[in-house]
Amino acid sequence: MVDVEAVKRGNPITEVVSRHGVELRGRGERLTGRCPFHADGEPSFTVYPATRSFYCFGCGAGGDVIDFVRRTEGLGFREALKDIGDRSVYQAIGKVLAKHTLAGRSE
Repeated sequence: MVDVEAVKRGNPITEVVSRHGVELRGRGERLTGRCPFHADGEPSFTVYPATRSFYCFGCGAGGDVIDFVRRTEGLGFREALKDIGDRSVYQAIGKVLAKHTLAGRSE
């Protein structure tokens, strides 16, 4: 069984949104950028790191990291959860391998 909240906590929404090509800029306790879900002339897409959520004031899209992946990738809930989880595992493995490689070079 997958711990959905653990997947959400382990995948900061700011990182996932940025990985999908949205350039975020800081504005106090929130970040803004151009919405990936509609033609956005002005940055109306807002990410709230403290609540791990997003909302677009232009098109009304909103939700958490899983909702964001569902919308951008066109996936169902389970598929989005698996996609997020798989990327986390691969990133963790990559970090371990990079550390190991760097440690091996210094010897």
